[in-house]
Amino acid sequence: MPAVSFSPIGAVVGDLFGVDGGSPEATRALTAGDRVRLVEVLAAAPDPRAKRGVRYPLRVILAVAVCATLAGARSFAAVADWAADLTPGHREQLGLDTAVPDAVTLWRVLTRIDAAALEHGVGAWLRSVLGPAAATARRWQPRLVLAVDGKALRATRRAPGRGDQPVHLLAALDHHRGVVVAPVDVDAKTNEIPRFSDLLDQIGDLTDVVVTVDA
Repeated sequence: MPAVSFSPIGAVVGDLFGVDGGSPEATRALTAGDRVRLVEVLAAAPDPRAKRGVRYPLRVILAVAVCATLAGARSFAAVADWAADLTPGHREQLGLDTAVPDAVTLWRVLTRIDAAALEHGVGAWLRSVLGPAAATARRWQPRLVLAVDGKALRATRRAPGRGDQPVHLLAALDHHRGVVVAPVDVDAKTNEIPRFSDLLDQIGDLTDVVVTVDA
C-alpha cells in the first residue's frame, strides 16, 4: 500500500484510500488539497467543551484520533499509546507540544462531540475523494454497491448524555473500496429504520446503485 504523505494524517489516510480495490484504474491518490480539506473538516466540528481550561484544541484531538484509528488503534487507550509514541516532529505536525492527551481526556472529548455534524463533514469529504475514482471504476464495474449495517461502538457505553446506551451508528460502506462513505447516528430515541432514508440522502444520486442491508 503506498504511503503518500509528509505527515501522519496524509500517510495513514493515504494508505487507506490508496488501496487497490481490484483494478489499477480504481485507485485514487490523495492530493495535498484533499489533506487540507480533511483538516478543515476536523477543525469545523463544534467543540462541546467550555473554552476555559482547554489544553488541546478539538482539531488536534480529532486529528490524533483519525490517525491512530487508521493506523490500527481500536480503543481510547490504544489511541493514547499511539500518540505517546510519536516522534517530536510528528507531534508538531499534529499540533501537539511535548505532552499528549491521555485516554481519559480522549474519552471525555470524543464521546461528547456532535457526532452528526462530524459525520456529515467527514462523509462529504470521503465522497469528494472517492467520486472521481468511482466514475473511473464504473467502466469495468457498472454499479456502485453499498452495504448498509448498524453497529454499536465499543467503549462508548455510559458516554456523557447517553446513560447506559453506547453510541450506535448506521453506515453505508462502499463495497468495492471498503470505505464508509455515509454514517448517521442512531440515538436511543429512535432506531435504524427511520434513519435509513437519512443515510441514503447523504449519497445523492442513487442511479444504478445497489444497496444491500445486513439483517
